[in-house]
Amino acid sequence: MNVEQYIDTLPKKIMSGDDVSLPDKTVHRMLDFARLRSNETFCHLGCGSGYALDIARQYGAKVCGVDISESRVREARRTLGDDADVRLGDIRQCDIPSSDVILFWFADPRVTHVMPERFSRLNDNVRIITVWGPLPGCLPDSVQFPFILNVTPLQSAPDMQSQIRAVFGVSCISYATAWEYAERYTKALQPENIQNDRFLTILQALTIWYSARSLGVTCEDGIPEVVSTYTAIMRNFFGIDFGHHNP
Repeated sequence: MNVEQYIDTLPKKIMSGDDVSLPDKTVHRMLDFARLRSNETFCHLGCGSGYALDIARQYGAKVCGVDISESRVREARRTLGDDADVRLGDIRQCDIPSSDVILFWFADPRVTHVMPERFSRLNDNVRIITVWGPLPGCLPDSVQFPFILNVTPLQSAPDMQSQIRAVFGVSCISYATAWEYAERYTKALQPENIQNDRFLTILQALTIWYSARSLGVTCEDGIPEVVSTYTAIMRNFFGIDFGHHNP
């Protein structure tokens, strides 16, 4: 199967951002990156059980969250207290609570592609954190990969090439850069799960590099030997094929 078909086999809730909790240390790193301050309001869109909201309270922040799952909203209210501002709703349609910092971690394009227009209506200087990918069509204001920060009013990206260069901070993507950033992502999401690190890092690095190649922003003219080797490993041992990315 090709890599897109492999991704389609993963649980839909994983790919949409539902039912996925970041490690506490990762949430702290994210909030530090966004410079969340005491008395500011932190909003988590797709807040799940409220784990990130609970950590944000440690910063002295006011917190609010939105989730589409009734059971998750009930769980978050139990965690945070019945008076917590946790709302049931679809973030594509409901009112976005007034906030200083927003965490928005979704991979489902049905969600990600409608939100930049919604975020464009927010007040100025709202900091929006995403994980791994930038807001579609937007240039980031700051990057500490895998965390990406956009500040309203959002900056439009002239093209995908400009966006990927801004995220990675380089004029072209080498496989070494792809590996470094894939490793950062893997360690941020599961710092204690060393067993799966190698597989996930290879998978993410190849995804980054082949995506950059399809946009014409790789440093290498051809396919480096290391890319060919890892591509063969993925195909021969895991049945995951990246060959369709080749021109």
